[in-house]
Amino acid sequence: MKIALVGGTLVDGRGGAPVPASTVVVDGTRIVGAGADITPDPDATVIDVSGKTVMPGLIDSHVHFAGWAQRLASLPNIRLMYLAARSVYAMRRTLELGVTTARDLGGLEAGFVEAADAGVLTAPRLQTCVSIIHPRNGVLDNIPSHGGLTTRRGLNQMIPGAPVPYCDGPWEARGKVREVLSCGAQVIKIATSSQSVKDEVQWELPTFTEAEVAAIVSESHAAGVKVTSHAIGSQGAMTAVKAGVDGIEHGWGIDDEVLEAMAERGTWLIPTFFIADYHRRFDPTVAEREQADRLLHGALDTVARARAMGIRIAMGSDAGEHAIGGSIEELSWMVEAGMTPTEVITAATSGAAEWLGVADHVGTLEVGKEADLLVVDGDPTADITVMRRPLPLVMKRGEAVYGALAPSLSEWEPIIQRSSYQAAWAGPDA
Repeated sequence: MKIALVGGTLVDGRGGAPVPASTVVVDGTRIVGAGADITPDPDATVIDVSGKTVMPGLIDSHVHFAGWAQRLASLPNIRLMYLAARSVYAMRRTLELGVTTARDLGGLEAGFVEAADAGVLTAPRLQTCVSIIHPRNGVLDNIPSHGGLTTRRGLNQMIPGAPVPYCDGPWEARGKVREVLSCGAQVIKIATSSQSVKDEVQWELPTFTEAEVAAIVSESHAAGVKVTSHAIGSQGAMTAVKAGVDGIEHGWGIDDEVLEAMAERGTWLIPTFFIADYHRRFDPTVAEREQADRLLHGALDTVARARAMGIRIAMGSDAGEHAIGGSIEELSWMVEAGMTPTEVITAATSGAAEWLGVADHVGTLEVGKEADLLVVDGDPTADITVMRRPLPLVMKRGEAVYGALAPSLSEWEPIIQRSSYQAAWAGPDA
């Protein structure tokens, strides 16, 4: 089916000026035309989107669609399939909000990625790290409210089959990377800060040594996989940057020395303002909420300085099944940090696509790219908050998956085929 979206303002994701009165043509799964001087073919289904903006689908570089999978013992009365259903719901709603690609950085079993790729699951394109690699007494230890990998009774809270994230020492760290990759990870996520001390997570205390991180980076890069690190405060962040990680998640409160090292090495920054705001609103104690408020202001300061140094920034919210919609809120926080709406859109489209390694396929509206696109009611380059409005159209791989315009662009056909698992049971000749 060939579709032409005509009359709208084109924001192609590359950071240039919007192009009014444009046409975007989709044929099957790909974009075959995008610009102001395009005449749709006579056989195209033409949709008038005058007064609206056509832009690439958003890419959230840091989500947790199955955070529950890292803290099962703290949820003893909730059935496992109910928790899985919550993840399915969160992925579908996140797609409907305009996030067509997402990288899950802790908890999401690789089967969800396979289901999304196969079209079994209505979800963004997915990448997953499967498990967050960290040393004993690291970011997920002992504190159920923050994940709680191991309870005080020694109960492992990870979902059955998921690799336990623990590793200590360079050789054990290499083995853990290999294990996580064998479980389907497409990116390695580590945590170089946040220890559990006196029943609290001390967010800025370092964890891994530089030798441990260097071993992880070496093993991951040898497999062609990037490494990104949870890091709050300068010590853990500098350990990660000096050891060669590709990105820093959060980076709240890091100093200029760390930022200069990131700028020199080309290290990405993923600020995740939303989750700091989430904690300052919903954490159970006043002390925790006050700490989250301090970290949020540290995040705003970090991004203002990083932007001035030319550090590459990708959008990542740290939202997920616990906080659906955080991806959209993150856009406003990036503007609050001093980025222009156009810079934010670029960080959430072509920039994030480069960071995730998928820029050959998505992230911009260009001929030959896959048709992941949004029709927005308003001009997000003038007011980023229009992204909060219901979207008239969300398209992923050329399929209209959500919005008032979607029914007119959908083709119904029966699906009658033998499923892969039936074939596996019955044998090839059945």
